[in-house]
Formats: sequence, C-alpha cells, structure tokens
Amino acid sequence: DSSVLGQLGWPDMRLPILYTLSWPDRIYCSEITWPRLDLC
Repeated sequence: DSSVLGQLGWPDMRLPILYTLSWPDRIYCSEITWPRLDLC
C-alpha cells in the first residue's frame, strides 16, 4: 500500500538502532542507558 512509517524524536540514532536489532518484533525500552563515547 506504499505506506511510510515516520518517527519524530530527538536527533540521535538510539531508537532506529533498537528497531533494527529487534525487527520484526518490538522491544519495550523506557530509556536506553548506553554510555557516551569519549572521542577525545
């Protein structure tokens, strides 16, 4: 049916990565607590 799923949120990749890792199911996660990267 050519439908598109859109998601609005903060500009980071946490939810798209969660959706990719759990496809085709959905994992409930109230907050992802991954540590920040220290690139310096």
